[in-house]
Amino acid sequence: MTFSIFLLLTMVAAIGVARLLRGLGLPGARIIGGLVVGIILGPVVLGRIAPNDWIRIVMGGQMERARIQEVERDHAAWRFAAATVPLSPEDFAAEAVRHRAELGPLEARLQAVETTHSRPWTVLSILLAAGAAACGRASRRPLEPTPNREDSVAAGSWAALFPALATWAVFALTGRDAFGPEAMFTAAAVGIAAWSIESRDRRLAGDASAFLERASSTAIWIACGIAAIAAWKSGTGWGVAGVCALPMFIPIVRQPGFRRGFRRLRDEALLPSLAAVCVLRSEFLLDVPWGLTLVLIVIAGDGRWFGWYAGLRLSNAPAASPLRASLSITDVAGPQLAVAATATALGVIGPGVGFALVIAAAAVDLTSPLRRHIARSVERPGDEDISV
Repeated sequence: MTFSIFLLLTMVAAIGVARLLRGLGLPGARIIGGLVVGIILGPVVLGRIAPNDWIRIVMGGQMERARIQEVERDHAAWRFAAATVPLSPEDFAAEAVRHRAELGPLEARLQAVETTHSRPWTVLSILLAAGAAACGRASRRPLEPTPNREDSVAAGSWAALFPALATWAVFALTGRDAFGPEAMFTAAAVGIAAWSIESRDRRLAGDASAFLERASSTAIWIACGIAAIAAWKSGTGWGVAGVCALPMFIPIVRQPGFRRGFRRLRDEALLPSLAAVCVLRSEFLLDVPWGLTLVLIVIAGDGRWFGWYAGLRLSNAPAASPLRASLSITDVAGPQLAVAATATALGVIGPGVGFALVIAAAAVDLTSPLRRHIARSVERPGDEDISV
């Protein structure tokens, strides 16, 4: 079996599992279904059941790995034998130099083979992310005119920059490079806004829905700018900025039937497939920084909400209840997944951080019904009955 066929089967399985979970009524099934399939077909489950076949199909470089293991065994045998014979420090230093000289070209060869082997995975990840972004934006309803454009820019800036700043602070506090490419791309992922606002969220937002749509566009542009700065600093990863910016160039589809079709394609096929493909090569038991993952879950959910709430409170937003309107911005898991998957595929963030962002996106999707429930319980001014 080739890697391309394996990827195709992974997508089919992800779509099927997501459909099953959706039928069972699980919130966030579109991402959780793909996440489950990616874990099962990844190194944690299938990679341990059939490690040789999994490495041959998914990772590549099986011969190079075998040669590296042989060199490591020879070196270990030399050290074991040297422990029984008195040798000078110069002898140990010479052996270390020889071992490094023999191992270096093999590791470089393995990296080159893995890069070549992973090209279908990289291309597919970017195509799925771009397709999800395009479909997500194409499902947007035509915007109503709103006079306070400057205020929507201010609100969108708060919505994008607050979670981004929180991400940079967390990276700094955990001893990571707060303004390195990985932190910047992570900030872009948690700062990006929804491609469109769903009908049920529009009903919750009320008169502020058009304002929120324009503010979301501002937040998307800011996330695109952060990703572009990260790509400029690292010299790679421009595809992440492209995926961020792509929705802004998608024209508005005025036929409701087409908009529903694009939304179904995004939710039922593209996002489950993207989640599965993104985590397919991640060893989450070893690679994922679980402390950072938990913090990213909070930032992606509550951090985004607070950014929106602060932006609506501090700007002249036409929202009768800023709290209710800020809680209605729930469909952000797809954009975060698209950015995380593209950045992981291009190698600008590690597989552990990429997996953490996917888990955070799934958590946002899973808790969106709770946020909507809280939003419904928030009364707008004038909703209460006034008795004389």
